[in-house]
Amino acid sequence: MLASSISPSLLLLLLLPPSSLSADVTGTSDPSVRWVELRGAPLSHLLQDVGAEHLYVGGVDHLYQLTTDLEVTAHVRTGPHLDSPDCLPPIVPQDCPSATPTHNHNKLLLMEAGQGVEPGSLIVCD
Repeated sequence: MLASSISPSLLLLLLLPPSSLSADVTGTSDPSVRWVELRGAPLSHLLQDVGAEHLYVGGVDHLYQLTTDLEVTAHVRTGPHLDSPDCLPPIVPQDCPSATPTHNHNKLLLMEAGQGVEPGSLIVCD
């Protein structure tokens, strides 16, 4: 996606620094620009599902679903989880003493189109 095709609202969404786990939406003097602050994780990926009018935002240990008005409708904490290169999943602390809490870094957000009246599926790669 070209930077010139990204709306100002989405650019503001991507530029905000994290600080905790809640979200705030603020208006500005320009009614076409809204500002949302998703606190708690560096954000890395943005996906717009135009058909469902949703935005999906992925970052370290968090995945958010927003409306096109930047209202948070869902939030999932995706990490940290116990992990170790020495152990196979599922990681059980008693069986894997080398396991440590490891952050989950979102690497991809992709919307798979639905068929007919079926909704699409959000594909998340961590």
